[in-house]
Amino acid sequence: MLPTILDHITLGDGFSLVQINAPASFVGKTLGDLDIRKKHQVNVVGIRRAVHDEASGADKDMLINVPMADTIVQAGDVLLLVGDDKAVGAFPTK
Repeated sequence: MLPTILDHITLGDGFSLVQINAPASFVGKTLGDLDIRKKHQVNVVGIRRAVHDEASGADKDMLINVPMADTIVQAGDVLLLVGDDKAVGAFPTK
């Protein structure tokens, strides 16, 4: 099953930046533990995460720019991935 790509930017021939919902199997694990670059041949360059703003009572998007290995993937996270289109297409969905 191909991942659902929420947004796609072509960076070059066969190379893209995409936004994909974090698979459920990634939730609660650190990026370091997931070792995404080695296992899936893509780089996580950012994470979009909804956070609740107590003052307004609304949810807002937060961008974790260049997440570190100790960043824990949370339910609802959107991963920003860079890689070749074949690796992106093979990225896990569950």
